[in-house]
Amino acid sequence: MIHLNLGVYAGPAACKPVDRDRVHDIFLKKDIDNNGSLDKAEFLEVMAVLCGNILTRVAVQWASTIIIVPMVAQALLDGIVWLVGLIWVKAPVSLINTITEFALGLLPDILLYVGNNIKYLLDLIPDSIWDCIPLTIISCVLACVAVPYVIFKIDDFFQSLANDKEEEKKNQ
Repeated sequence: MIHLNLGVYAGPAACKPVDRDRVHDIFLKKDIDNNGSLDKAEFLEVMAVLCGNILTRVAVQWASTIIIVPMVAQALLDGIVWLVGLIWVKAPVSLINTITEFALGLLPDILLYVGNNIKYLLDLIPDSIWDCIPLTIISCVLACVAVPYVIFKIDDFFQSLANDKEEEKKNQ
């Protein structure tokens, strides 16, 4: 319930609680005296790890969504435009026209008719919309792939952090 209430204010990264096995593993690792329960100091360490995990997840998700994903998407789009421009400038226009005419000559008339009608409909869409579609697609892909990947890596980091602290206590 804590995670669901946090999710209302902090976003979806706070909604996903650490799974039960990981929490149990952290509890076992923080139980330094192996008495089956946590004293106050051990409990505070467990809460520090779990709260740090949530705080980091939320901060990374917000930073990624607001700053990192749009910047990376724009950089990728700029790179793609540069690369296409480089290739386009190097290729002679006559070669491109010849390849296009050859490819269109292979298509049946019905496909050309349908294609022309689709082109007519697409030409009705303003250029301002077409200009933002590539950036939107790249941003959505990054937000759906990269951000969850990073959040899962954060969970792994905090699990290893719990392991490291356990090792430090045993060495003392």
